[in-house]
Formats: sequence, structure tokens, C-alpha cells
Amino acid sequence: MNGRDALRRDSFFDRLHWSGSARHLAVIRIVVGLHLLQWVFRSDYLAYVDEMSAGSAARYWSVIPAYGMTASVAHSLQWIGFVACSMMIVGLCTRVATVLTTASFLLTNHFYYIYTGNHDDWLYFNFILLTLCCARCADAWSLDAWWRSPRGSRPNSQVYRWPVEVMLAWFCLLYVEAGIAKLFPLEHGMAWFTGGTIQSVAIARLLDSPVYWWFGQALFDYRLQWPFVLMASVSVLIELSAVIPLITGRWNGLIFAAVMALHIGIYSVGVPGFPQIALACGCLFLRPEWFGDCSPHPGTVVRDRSESDGVLRLAA
Repeated sequence: MNGRDALRRDSFFDRLHWSGSARHLAVIRIVVGLHLLQWVFRSDYLAYVDEMSAGSAARYWSVIPAYGMTASVAHSLQWIGFVACSMMIVGLCTRVATVLTTASFLLTNHFYYIYTGNHDDWLYFNFILLTLCCARCADAWSLDAWWRSPRGSRPNSQVYRWPVEVMLAWFCLLYVEAGIAKLFPLEHGMAWFTGGTIQSVAIARLLDSPVYWWFGQALFDYRLQWPFVLMASVSVLIELSAVIPLITGRWNGLIFAAVMALHIGIYSVGVPGFPQIALACGCLFLRPEWFGDCSPHPGTVVRDRSESDGVLRLAA
């Protein structure tokens, strides 16, 4: 295989066989843990659910079975998740801590969803946490790695690559599916491109939007239709473009920037929650080679320092 062919082959299935970085996987473990600690296990949302559970929302969502979940059980699970997530972040008994974090996250979010129908974090982090449960995410930057004495040879670095790639694929496919859902069935797709959905949300949430906090008024006349048609079109384009990292990793930075811009735009019209989720997941887009413990992937031009002048060669 020549260099040009090697450089061209960087799809999702190719990258699964490349070298990975234990430090990169550790960063993902830490960043995801910090996000869940702040926005889930230290959140006041269960207190909010306590208030809703006595109201009409509880009756509305009662079609979703609670399976014995009560407010007191959910609060206990939140504390278990807080402790387990803290242990996962520092890498103490990491495997057990990650499993407990995952179980607490899923169960508390299930209880939350019964009363609110809100599951933004659930969509993103359920699969990411399940993957971390199966991955060697404590082999670097963890108390487990510090206390554990070296035994035998280091595992093949591919074991650090596949978890990152499948988590990245999950993140990207969420957006691709969201884009497809806006297009089909076709009558719904045509309605989306009129911009009416975004327009109604912008008008209804104007007083709650950062735009109103900053400027004291709307950015433009929200009765105009064409800006919302443009926003609707761009949002679908960004969501569908999230398939690109599965085909090639050369545009990862641009795709992540576009996703962040999408969520900042959504936040500006008064829909909070998504920017911090996307930012936490941004560590999936980092290149393992940046962490210094990953061998170059096939097709990378590297400098051989065995000679005084150095020799350029292509990684096999």
C-alpha cells in the first residue's frame, strides 16, 4: 500500500485498527465524569421533579411505568451516583465506579423522564458510559494506574482506540438521525423548511433567551419568515454533515465547530442544555496522536531521528 492510499483510508472501520491513546481515553473518562457530576448528580432537577410529581405532569406521564422508582429512591441513587462518579473521575476502583455511575445515571434519568419527558443527557451519555464500562479507561491518569504495579507487556494500543471511535460514531449518528427525522416523512420535512417551528420557539421563549437578557429585545423582527427558513436549512445541513467523521477524520474540527455553533444558536433563542453536553463530548474529536503515547497511524509522515539530518518516512 502506497502512502497516498494509506492517507486516504481513514474511515470509521479503518480507524478501529489504528493505535490509540490511553491518555485520550482517560481524558474522556474525566471530562464525562465532571459533566455528570455537575449537571446530573449535583443538579437540583430531582427537587424540581418532586414538585411536579404532585401535579398534572405526573398524571400525563404516568403511561411510562415507574418500576418502583420513587423520589426517595431516586435521591438515594443520585448520591450513589455522586460518589461513584467522583471515584470514576480520579480513577479509583474505576471499573466498579463506572458501572455504578452508569446504573445511577440511567435510573435517575428514567425517573426524571417519567415526569418531564426531558432526556437530553440520556441520549448522549447512556452509550458513552456503557462503552467506558467495557474499556480500559483507567490505564492512564488514574489512582488505579498509579497503585498498580506493571505486569507483563503493555496491551496493544488498539484497545484504546475502538472505544473512542464507537463513542464518536454514536455522537455523530445522533445528529444524522435528527437531520433525517426533520426530512421524513416528506410532509413534515416541507413544514420544517418553512421555518415555522423555529419561529414559534423563538417567539415563545424570547423573554427566557440570552438574546433578550443581553439586548433587551429580539435581534430582528421575529415576524419575518426568511431568517427562520435559513436557520431551518442550516440546522439540517449541519446535522447531516455529522456523518463525515464516519467517512473521514480530516474534517473533525470543522464538524465539531459547526455542531457547537448549532447549539449556541439554539441556546440563544432560549433552549438551554445542549451546549455543555456537546462541549463535554468534544473530547471525542481530539486526535490520540496529540497525547504523546500513541504511535502514528498508517500513512503519517514521520521523521526518523536515527540519522543526524533526520529521514522522512511513511508509517506502515
